[in-house]
Amino acid sequence: MEAAIIGVGLHPFGRFPGKAAMDMGADAVRLALTDAGITWPQVQAGFIGSHEVSNP
Repeated sequence: MEAAIIGVGLHPFGRFPGKAAMDMGADAVRLALTDAGITWPQVQAGFIGSHEVSNP
């Protein structure tokens, strides 16, 4: 089985009051789809990552 990265999307860094993390992720997914030139039904599998930093 082969895998290919064909599109990437990144939500801008910063604070976005009133915007949920899931909405920011959805924005990044839409950007990745546009970057790849495909639509969601053409996706066989998708992976997303997030890194949250917090102070103990």
